[in-house]
Amino acid sequence: MERLEAKLDSLRSIFEGRRVLVLLSGGVDSSVLLAIARRYAREVVALTFTSEVFPEEVIERARELCRSLGVRHVEVELDVLSSEDFVRNDSQRCYVCKRMMCQRALAIAREIGADMIVDGTNASDLLEERPGIRALREFGVLSPLAVAGITKDEVRELARRLGIRWYDAPPESCYATRITGRITAERIRRVRAAEKLVRALTGATLVRARDMGDLVKIELSGDEIWRIFSIDVLSRLTTELRKLGFKYVTIDAAGYHDSVLARARRKLVRDKIPEITRRRFVVRVVRGRERFEHLVLKLWEEVYELSRNPSPEEIADVLEVLMSLASELGVAWDAVEELRRRKREARGGFDGGIVIEWLD
Repeated sequence: MERLEAKLDSLRSIFEGRRVLVLLSGGVDSSVLLAIARRYAREVVALTFTSEVFPEEVIERARELCRSLGVRHVEVELDVLSSEDFVRNDSQRCYVCKRMMCQRALAIAREIGADMIVDGTNASDLLEERPGIRALREFGVLSPLAVAGITKDEVRELARRLGIRWYDAPPESCYATRITGRITAERIRRVRAAEKLVRALTGATLVRARDMGDLVKIELSGDEIWRIFSIDVLSRLTTELRKLGFKYVTIDAAGYHDSVLARARRKLVRDKIPEITRRRFVVRVVRGRERFEHLVLKLWEEVYELSRNPSPEEIADVLEVLMSLASELGVAWDAVEELRRRKREARGGFDGGIVIEWLD
């Protein structure tokens, strides 16, 4: 408790006497940031970007919060589908979107005379693959929650204290994250319709419909997935999803990927090839044991993906993490290769299985 209070003091020092433009998505993080900025800053304006790729219910939360706090709310339509760099949906999609946001935000900040632009990135986010963070830094957008060391769990606790009713809402992301391959307005519409359908049939709170072309993969949280496994629900779901243009419907029995890795409390990056070699920002943020734990977690994530949909790229990603771990431990990769060769010779190949030893 005292530790969190100290972090709040850090936020106070950031905001006091400042005119602040808050990038408000309507998620828990940016909602907490706005509420705290409203308490400490000299003046606050909230900026929300609207687009067909953003869930409407999250944008409505942003409107509700601004009304309750009496904060001036600016809404700007963001036409991300006009950007070829966005719709081709590669690993830099989020960077492209965030850069478009930052360009508009910078112009608005200048118009209103804001001293700073802030966003809701928290300390836990710094341990994940977040290309958008690079865009924030390029435009000088500050992330006070991360600067103060406030984690995702602490954000939810603050949201509860501040009376933000969606403090325990499931994570939200834009609809583009559900699409494999090129993004189109039609694919976004059918993802939105698919998720609305699943919620209506199951009553589940966390739903993902992943558009993989002819196939749609449905994910629910681990503690709600039972809701979908009834003959009536599956029959109706399949019929309606096919009407949306999907030929095949699959249910991920492992559940939503955050649920699968809930103990680790990290987000699994999916539906794109993680660019491990570009994660210099992570290296600058975490140190020592924390860095090692992050790499171990990343290894689990990559192996999990490998077990579901193996490809040469994913095998390469696993090797990248292993090489990073070896470097972190001060072990030369050629030494690892030599040990592997010797073990192979001793076993006569891998026919006898791979031996794993845990050393304290």
